[in-house]
Amino acid sequence: ADSMFQEPENAFYHQGDDRLRARLMAHDGKVVEAMDLLESYWRGAREADAQNYSKSIVQLTHDLRDHVETLKRSDAQKKRIIELQTVLTAAALIGLAAILVVLISLRRLNKELRAARAAAETANAVKDEFLANISHEIRTPMNGMMGMIQALELGDLNTEQKSQLQ
Repeated sequence: ADSMFQEPENAFYHQGDDRLRARLMAHDGKVVEAMDLLESYWRGAREADAQNYSKSIVQLTHDLRDHVETLKRSDAQKKRIIELQTVLTAAALIGLAAILVVLISLRRLNKELRAARAAAETANAVKDEFLANISHEIRTPMNGMMGMIQALELGDLNTEQKSQLQ
């Protein structure tokens, strides 16, 4: 029973690895790809948790059922059989509740990830628009200056003026 609550070997390394890669991608401006990686990580982690918990509940159910069958052989232990059946029913209900909690949590995380992705895409679009505007604001005066320099080069300049122009 204790093994069902333990994480698989190296689970922390793999979880941290995906989160670190997403953070680095976001830092490099790959916000949408980072959000996709995080969304995949959270979905996989929650599904794996639900599957592991479900397998543990199934194993516990089989173990209890086997134990109940052993106890049925003895008339003196009928009371114990009823108690075990009650425990088995309670365990199944707890397992069901746990699975529902995981599914609700998955839905909430999915909604949050979609909102974060939309915000990241909006921020990315604003950044692109800003860079396009700044590029235009810099290029326009530079083109005017380059035109004036070319016009001056065509005119009559003495040696000192040509040197200063270059």
